Amino acid sequence: MQKAAITDHSFTTPDIERAIIEPLGCSVISQQALTDQHALIELVRDADYVITQFAPVNAGVIDCMQKRTIIVLRTSVANTVAAAIRDEKLPNVVNGVGAKEEA
Repeated sequence: MQKAAITDHSFTTPDIERAIIEPLGCSVISQQALTDQHALIELVRDADYVITQFAPVNAGVIDCMQKRTIIVLRTSVANTVAAAIRDEKLPNVVNGVGAKEEA
């Protein structure tokens, strides 16, 4: 089963994401306001998909990811993964609704 990791969110629950993702055969693991880099790495290490809003998904976190897909929700790509995109470490980036920049 594939894994979708939600690092953080500003909404009450990730029920909408679960309703969309789980029927596709993915388990959904959600953390709220995750700021500890070691805990963040453990959450995303084996994730097939990473959904993030404000968590510091930086180059150090991305380097520890076994798979290279991330979905950025409602945040600037420049604030999270611009260097990884530029270095082609993270080729699959999708901005969600409300994102400030195009990937």
